[in-house]
Order: sequence, then C-alpha cells, then structure tokens
Amino acid sequence: MAAQDEPKTLKYRRIADDLRSGIARGEYSPGGALPGENDLMARYKVARMTVRQALAELQREGLAVARRGSGVYVSASAALPAHAATEANCDVAHGAPTEAPTRTLVVVFAGETARHLLTFGAECGFRAVLVEPDPDLAEQARAWAPDLVTSVGAAELDASCDFVVTDHHRPELGLVLRDALAGTTRWIGVLGNPRHPGRHRELLHALGVPERQIDRVHRPVGLNIGSRTPAEIAISTLAGLIADRNARPGGFR
Repeated sequence: MAAQDEPKTLKYRRIADDLRSGIARGEYSPGGALPGENDLMARYKVARMTVRQALAELQREGLAVARRGSGVYVSASAALPAHAATEANCDVAHGAPTEAPTRTLVVVFAGETARHLLTFGAECGFRAVLVEPDPDLAEQARAWAPDLVTSVGAAELDASCDFVVTDHHRPELGLVLRDALAGTTRWIGVLGNPRHPGRHRELLHALGVPERQIDRVHRPVGLNIGSRTPAEIAISTLAGLIADRNARPGGFR
C-alpha cells in the first residue's frame, strides 16, 4: 500500500500497477469486476480522483472497460496468454463470434467520411456514435447513423472513446474539441490535409484551452496509405486507431 506522504501521481500509478498485476496473476479474471472506487479509496487512503486516474490508465491500455452505472471490468481478452490470444484471433478470422464492443468511436460532423467511419467502425467492434450539432444535418443523418447525438456532452465520453472530427472547416470545431478535451477521452484527432496548418490550435487558444491540452489533438490522422476518397480516408483513420490501441506502428516506419 502507498505511504501516506507519497505524491499523488505515484499513488495512482501504484494503484494501477497493483490492479495490472492482479489481472496478470488471474486474481481479476477477464470479464470480471475490478474493485469499486470506494473500496480502492479505503484501501489506499486516497481521493476518488486518484482512483479514477488509475482506472482510466487501465482503460487506456485496453486492460479494462467501464460500464456506466455498473463499474469497471477487466477486458475479455486482457489476461489471455500469448498462445490463447493467437488461437482466439484465428477463430475470429474463421467466423467465430466476437465479444461485445468495449470501445467507442465518436465521429463528429455528418458527411460521407463520417458515414464510412461509422459503418467500418461498427464492423471493427466499435460502438459508433455520430455527433452532429446542426439540426438540419442531424435530421438527414438519422437515416444512416442510428446512434446520433447533437452535442459532445450527450456522447458520454470516457477513457474508452476515440474522438474523430471529420470536417475542420465547421464553425463548431473549436467548441467540440474544447468539450472533448475537458474529459478523459482516450484519443482525439482532426482530419485534414497535413500540408496545411490546422485551425484547431488558433480556435482552442481563443477559447482559453491550455497548450498542454491542445497538444493532445492529433493531426494528421490515420495511416499514410495515400487515401483520397471518403471510404479510403475512413479505412486509413480506423487502421491508425486500431494500430494505436494495439501499440503497433501500423503503416509508419
């Protein structure tokens, strides 16, 4: 257990390390619940925010997933030994059913690229959500976006979420990024031509967002496969997200 005078940053890392070790030892089995916030607060004598930092770190690593109103659970494949993980991947490739989605793809602003991202994202195991603040565009998008909300807050962002803005010309760009940066969103990116400077930095500065937070926004987004069409851009973006989640270099060398 952490000492009483141990710095807060070390305390949350100690909690995360202990939980990570418990997962590796099988103390917390795949799909099973991790200790609750109150339990961890009492055990380590820390504030709730410190516990939430530790749990968020495990979620960012793909070891755990939060279920709203229920708690934080070990990911279904978190503790599989290497040979078992390989066999599971082989089974899925041959048509075996996959586990329920434990990650969320939040796509911002309706359009063709957004439509492909939602479609391909759902096929890749993401819970795919569209954020469209414009009422008219939202109404048009309901035909192809079954999970649609009109604000970033309604998307219920957490550490399982990847947040992709598909149109850097929209006037709401700064506001949606500010709202995403205010939470524990795992990954935030803006599509755009890397040869041109992004507007997001200027807009976020004007809204008073600190530089360290602005640096969390990725641009360009996706793997460099020479994508041009909306479908190709969606594939590139998703491939980059999957590579990042799996700690792989993807198409970059």
